[in-house]
Amino acid sequence: MEKKKCCSCKKLLPYSEYHKCKTHSDGFSSKCKKCTHNYRVRYYRKHRETAINNTRKWQLDNPNKTRDYKSKCKSKRRKLGFNKLKENDWYEPIDWHHVNDNDVVPLPRYLHRMTQTGDTSKHRRLTNRLIKILYDNE
Repeated sequence: MEKKKCCSCKKLLPYSEYHKCKTHSDGFSSKCKKCTHNYRVRYYRKHRETAINNTRKWQLDNPNKTRDYKSKCKSKRRKLGFNKLKENDWYEPIDWHHVNDNDVVPLPRYLHRMTQTGDTSKHRRLTNRLIKILYDNE
């Protein structure tokens, strides 16, 4: 397998670690996927207001596309069983946690965020323990 050197982190990585890019001679981006992601996150944080305003402007300029997209997402979420939890006219924000490829479980957002440590495997372990505590008593 051929490798390429990232212009940002200077690591020699296989081509599978690069996004495809038609403008480059080899057909791949000059930055690896990880560096590209980090750049995009930094850029968004720095230009957040501009990005939000551009999105709002596009939505106002393209109401039909916006409506179609929102209805498509809404119907997709309904098919998958994603509904807001409501009890006694009280709404609790929830996050959806993937237990495995097929099962998704609703968790109160404040509890789900408490388990997010930055380490994916630790997050899964903590969240799965929390799910056992919440749902095994039913």
